[in-house]
Amino acid sequence: MVQVLRYEPVPAPGCAVDPLSAILSLPADERDDPRVAGEIENVLTRVLGGDHEGNR
Repeated sequence: MVQVLRYEPVPAPGCAVDPLSAILSLPADERDDPRVAGEIENVLTRVLGGDHEGNR
């Protein structure tokens, strides 16, 4: 498996995993929870910026 990251993975303070890796490790049923999905969207916006072409 090869992972290509388009950003510099920086762990959140006090965490051992960067935010996007943490999101990818969530099972689908947890990602589908509206509360979790909203927070995932917030993290993606902070890490990747807006929903501009090529950022997602």
